Amino acid sequence: LKAAAGADAGAKLDRAPTLVAVTVLTSDDPVEADEDRDAAAIAAYIVLLAAHDRGLAGYWRTPGVLRTPAGRAALGIEESERVIGLLHLGTARQEQRVPERAPVRDFVTWLR
Repeated sequence: LKAAAGADAGAKLDRAPTLVAVTVLTSDDPVEADEDRDAAAIAAYIVLLAAHDRGLAGYWRTPGVLRTPAGRAALGIEESERVIGLLHLGTARQEQRVPERAPVRDFVTWLR
């Protein structure tokens, strides 16, 4: 994959010891295709949450190389699959910064 990505992108791939390619089989039914894509995206997010719960750092990217024939071939991604993303998992390189957030009442409307 690093060879297909190029030197700059390949260096980024070296930073995370674990990479998870998230794909979904395509469907001719547009409703099924949307539901499957959304389910795969949610599953990817659950993997990131589980990694965080275990003390790992993680982030989700969809590098351009996964939209090329060489990148897809490097990971064995078939034409019948749609790439959802690439999850990078490993130990944190820096302390997590948590931004201050507005109170919930500032942006939530409760319906009664």
